[in-house]
Amino acid sequence: MSGRDVALIALLATAYVVTGRLGLTLAYYNEAATLVWAPSGLSVAALWLGGRRMAVGVFIGAFVTNYTLTGSASLALGLAVGNTAEALAAEWLVRRTGLRGGLRGVRDVVVFVGAAVAAPTVIAAVSGVACLAALAGLPGDRALTTAMIWWLGDAGGVLVVTPLLLAFAEPSCGRVVRHPGEGALIAVLAPAIAAIAFGKLLPASWSHVSLALLPFPVLVWAAVRFGMRGATAASALVTAAAVIGTAAGTGPFRSGSVHGDVASLWTFLATMSLSAMLIATSLEEREAEAAVRRDRERWLALVLEASESEAFEHDLPAARVRTHRESADAPWVDHATFWSSVHPEDRALLEEAARACARGEREGWDLELRVCDGDAEKWMFERARVAPSPDGRPVRAVGLRGDVTARHQERERRVALERELERSKRLAELGMLAGGVAHDFNNLLTIIRANAELARVDGGSDQVEALLAIDEAATRAAELTDQLLAYAGRRPVRRRDVDVAVLAAETLRLLRPTLPQRVSVRVAAGRVPLVDGDPAQLRQVLMNLLLNAVQAIEDEGRVHVRVGAEGAEVIVAVEDDGRGMDEHTAAQVFQPFFTTKPHGRGLGMSAVAGIVRAHAGQIRIESRPGQGTTVSVRLPATDRFPEVSVTEPLRLPEGGGLRVLVVDDEQGIRSVARTLLTAEGWDVTVASDAREAQQRVNDAGPFDVVLLDVTLPDGSGVDVHQSLRARDPSLPVVLMSGYSDRLLAGRALDDVRFLQKPFRGPELLGALREAIAARSRGAHAAPPSGAAA
Repeated sequence: MSGRDVALIALLATAYVVTGRLGLTLAYYNEAATLVWAPSGLSVAALWLGGRRMAVGVFIGAFVTNYTLTGSASLALGLAVGNTAEALAAEWLVRRTGLRGGLRGVRDVVVFVGAAVAAPTVIAAVSGVACLAALAGLPGDRALTTAMIWWLGDAGGVLVVTPLLLAFAEPSCGRVVRHPGEGALIAVLAPAIAAIAFGKLLPASWSHVSLALLPFPVLVWAAVRFGMRGATAASALVTAAAVIGTAAGTGPFRSGSVHGDVASLWTFLATMSLSAMLIATSLEEREAEAAVRRDRERWLALVLEASESEAFEHDLPAARVRTHRESADAPWVDHATFWSSVHPEDRALLEEAARACARGEREGWDLELRVCDGDAEKWMFERARVAPSPDGRPVRAVGLRGDVTARHQERERRVALERELERSKRLAELGMLAGGVAHDFNNLLTIIRANAELARVDGGSDQVEALLAIDEAATRAAELTDQLLAYAGRRPVRRRDVDVAVLAAETLRLLRPTLPQRVSVRVAAGRVPLVDGDPAQLRQVLMNLLLNAVQAIEDEGRVHVRVGAEGAEVIVAVEDDGRGMDEHTAAQVFQPFFTTKPHGRGLGMSAVAGIVRAHAGQIRIESRPGQGTTVSVRLPATDRFPEVSVTEPLRLPEGGGLRVLVVDDEQGIRSVARTLLTAEGWDVTVASDAREAQQRVNDAGPFDVVLLDVTLPDGSGVDVHQSLRARDPSLPVVLMSGYSDRLLAGRALDDVRFLQKPFRGPELLGALREAIAARSRGAHAAPPSGAAA
């Protein structure tokens, strides 16, 4: 046992003795039986709050009190045992019934009366009377009355004193602090009014039971304003006045009959104390429930604020709604007013859902709604569930509604991304297919075109028309594969600095002779940054956009090409005032095989889109029927600007006496190249693979120029090129290919000429001559704008 426990036990024993001696001064029927025995209430409260170890203090205090009264140690010991057993029994019953702490509810008060007031006090009364009869000679005819008074006195003490001590042992609720003047007034009025009712201030003729009702308003006041503390304190003051007056022979309960006086007084005390406590606990329960409700409302308000939502309640039969975001008492509004901002199509869905719930056909709704917020449109999510009445009728629908615009936009972005990924996947598959076909197909077209060209030279005039048709068909076939590669973004990009403004002007000069006079075409371009791109492909973009714009004009009209810079981008906008197109048509313009022309293949604009994507750019179309069309292309700009320079004209050598090595795995290509070049006076050596090419160089070299196919059976033309350059850094090399994106990816080949298959004789001769001329000037020229691999 700690020192603190010893001190508490000593304090309890002292308080027991003091209150006991005071109580014995008011002994009513027997010197050991009082009307209200305060030490019993003290003992029960001590064990309730401090545990069973406090029973030692009860025993010591009871023994000292009874010994000083009777002078008999044995009698004092017997009475102390009974008083201690009473307190222990009350503590056990309290613990068994679950009452720990103070009396916080009506149930607690009712259980307290049975567990601590009525039952345990019988123990002290019976054992006390037995001790008095055995050790003090209490007559038998007085035993029953003494036991009844003893029991009622102990019960009264527990009923009045224990709740008082428990209430003041609880943490303060702050009422007395907030209303000190009111509390002091009650502390004065309660004993004063009780003194009037139970004292000698009024004539004896006025003494009536009804006077006992005078303190009740003060008790109610104290219970309402100050809860259990006010109720128990006021009850204690009134009880003291009533007991003192009754013991002194005054007041409405002095009738001359012991049984009548005790019964009247105890009935008054029990009614007064219980009424005050029940009023106080009822109000405190209601306040606690209100506090919980307020906390829930605050919590709900915080949740709604955090989630940017609001709660709502639908009165289904009355077709009205109110929200509870800011106030639980928001006014009702009719459905039409509440839903006035909802998009008409979505409003119809919402109204039908509410009507279906009112008919009992649905249990609620989960809807995403478009809501007009000024000029903007946002998305709201509304979820409701029906709350039926006790008889099962649907009378209320409660739920939440919140702004889900961001989530909806994110979902749209995710869907768009998935579509873009799917489109990229299809493009990749198309690119793989187109790349595989292009290489072999362009080899075959090279053979067809070159032989057709040779046949025109050697054949008669009656064959020229047929041979021209063959050449034209081969040209269209080559364009088809090129457009497929461009759309798929798989056509190799031969990058260099490109002045888009100059390119636009050159493209217009190239097309000007073929454009109808009824259409005015104008280019407006300032000084813009250079673009890192393929000039041939970018020229194709400009040509397609210009021709489409001109063809969209049925009568007279204009086409305006604007080239400018915005931020880190170069912008090319081609605008016409032609017939335009609707939104559905404009959305399909860049799809392959879609065309608005009677005889178009639908690959021109899809190829344009593919080229722009390959240059990390963006393309956009804006059009309205009858108002023309504007196509805008945005390309990443460099930090460099074009400079004016003067260069010496490039002199192209003739072929006489020049030696060329032709390396290609296709026999037809080798044969055609040999024939074309030999006819121009070149000395031609051929090889079918990389190994044979190296052998030809070793055995028949040196050569003036080498024509290399990019794809070879035993390696790549790029590897052969690097090997040849290692031996002779000045050796001119021309790479040719039908399609070689994979082999050329990531290679630094700025000093190499490229020749795209299929090619004609002049193109072949020009590429070889330019390569040799570049060497003769001591530098390797950049690829011509029309070259591609």
